[in-house]
Amino acid sequence: LAPGVLRALGSAPALAEAGRRAVTDVFGTLVRRYSFGTGAETDPALARFATRMIEATPMEVVAAFWPAFAAHDKTAALPLLRGRPAFVLAGTDDLITPATHSRTLATALPEADLTLVPGAGHLVLLERPQEVDMAVTRLLEAVEGR
Repeated sequence: LAPGVLRALGSAPALAEAGRRAVTDVFGTLVRRYSFGTGAETDPALARFATRMIEATPMEVVAAFWPAFAAHDKTAALPLLRGRPAFVLAGTDDLITPATHSRTLATALPEADLTLVPGAGHLVLLERPQEVDMAVTRLLEAVEGR
């Protein structure tokens, strides 16, 4: 099937290019929507980086990841972290892992520093590095103080 599709696309390069651009535009829009929050305008270069990063992930990896991710529940292990410095960080606009999950973790770890970054999305580490740096610094200071 693939050789025939490639021959057909090769005979209509303008159509193939338009289709490729449309798919890229739609995919880029989806990545921006589900990766970044609404708190600030996302840097287009950062959005392109995230799109390329996700596009580079082989579909077999994504297909294998989702069932494992859906079944992943390690709340029984959380008591092992009690009494130790920890932080829980999330964006308030994360559509993939909602902030309610972070609140649940923080409730199970009352000593943890809960940082909810207003307006940030799933890629809060890329989107708002200063707030992430401050949370990591607080954790390191807590460890150093012990």
